[in-house]
Amino acid sequence: MQKFGRKKVFLYASLIGCLGAGFAMFSLVSGLFYLFCFATFLLGFFTVLNQFYRFLANEALNLATQNDKNRATAFVVAGGIMGGILGPNLANIGTLIFDTPFVGSFLFALLLCAINFAITLPLTLTSPNTKKQSQKVHLLTCLKEPNFILATLACAFGFAFMTLIMNAAPLAMSEYKFSYDEAKSVLVWHFIAMYAPSLFLAFFMKNLSPFRLILLGILFYLIAVLVALFSVSFWGFWGV
Repeated sequence: MQKFGRKKVFLYASLIGCLGAGFAMFSLVSGLFYLFCFATFLLGFFTVLNQFYRFLANEALNLATQNDKNRATAFVVAGGIMGGILGPNLANIGTLIFDTPFVGSFLFALLLCAINFAITLPLTLTSPNTKKQSQKVHLLTCLKEPNFILATLACAFGFAFMTLIMNAAPLAMSEYKFSYDEAKSVLVWHFIAMYAPSLFLAFFMKNLSPFRLILLGILFYLIAVLVALFSVSFWGFWGV
């Protein structure tokens, strides 16, 4: 992003997402497992680059207070609520559009990547501040900072557990003979629970320390584990 600018990176990410969705459709029809793995890798690349939109919103408010920046970031992240509702529903609709299951789901993914490209294209984005570029901190210096280690581990494990639950739940529901609609409903509420708290980010940042937020997240994970161990009902999956 420092070299090419954010806009070009976002546009290329959208094109990579379109390519990944196209490969996924072709691999499903052709039964090419390793091509499908590569396709999902490309889609993951697209997804992770879009995480940077929230930083862009923060940078666009250079003269604002930190509370306003937190609110701007919160609203961008909260856009995931709409994605959480739209994504599983489109995936569910696309499962049986074509003879090969789930090809239609990736067709919708391709269309969403194309829409993302079209929305980003007219944006006028400034290049990252060159002064800030010169203030780089060496990685070894970061690794000596306990708070950096704690934040990195919390983020890594948090995303790992979240991804495990998000992927395992619909597979487990399929094994327990729940319908696509029921699995979709669980995924929708999973996404809402992921992004809705960001609406209160400014409040959390003002009243809770990052360490206490991490502890709160760990507590919710422990509750989810207990629910998963003792219930395989619809509401058990929903609660997890």
